[in-house]
Amino acid sequence: MRILLRILACKDFIVFLPWRRFVVCYLTISVTAQSKRTAIGPSGMCPLRLWVRSPARGGRANDEVLLVLSKRLKLPRKFLSIVQGESAKLKRIAVSGMDEEEVKARLAEADGLCDHGKNI
Repeated sequence: MRILLRILACKDFIVFLPWRRFVVCYLTISVTAQSKRTAIGPSGMCPLRLWVRSPARGGRANDEVLLVLSKRLKLPRKFLSIVQGESAKLKRIAVSGMDEEEVKARLAEADGLCDHGKNI
């Protein structure tokens, strides 16, 4: 039986995914850098809001955003990448290897977010 390797090309790396289907889900997140806490939750204007402690200098806040999301989604950090808004408060993040329903379920179980349809 042949195993078809799917290649996912992101910014600086290539990942071979023989065990997962090639799926990319996009998250739109409002990020508040240099806050007192690191937390994730729903927001009124944006579907998801993230507070991080790192300052928004030198990409440190972006690194922490990807680290927090990878822990919450239980994915390696290399499956997440910022597609849009690297220097903006509103970011669009690509999650590779998971569909939208799976992302919603993992974020909901991690934070107790109850309304699956409006959080992502």
